[in-house]
Order: sequence, then structure tokens, then C-alpha cells
Amino acid sequence: MRAVQTKETVTMTVTFAEYQPHVGDQDALKLTVAGAVQETGQVVAKELRVRLHTPELTLTVGMCPWKILG
Repeated sequence: MRAVQTKETVTMTVTFAEYQPHVGDQDALKLTVAGAVQETGQVVAKELRVRLHTPELTLTVGMCPWKILG
């Protein structure tokens, strides 16, 4: 008998408020997922490292209608 392999994708949204207390001054996250097959008891685990990047910041400064004297 041949085992049937299936793949399931689960999407999770994690907000900054949820992960911020765990990051501290680090610039990366390590995600670990584990699961087990009920029928066989086989266990699988995967680990993913994600590096966080500071988003680009764009500033637009309008014209000042008065002269600033220093």
C-alpha cells in the first residue's frame, strides 16, 4: 500500500503588536511549526528564519510662506 502525500497551506497574519514584545532589539524572527499525522504518529517540524527590514520613509516638505531667520 502506498502512502498518499497531501499538502495543505495555512495562512496566518501576525500583527506588529503581537510579535513586537518578542523581538526586542533583534532584526529577525524564527518561526517553528510542528505537526503530527494521527493515523501513523509521524511527526514533522519546519523552521523558518525571517529577517526584518525597516520600511523606507519618504518625507514631503511643503514650501514655507515665511522666511525663517536664524
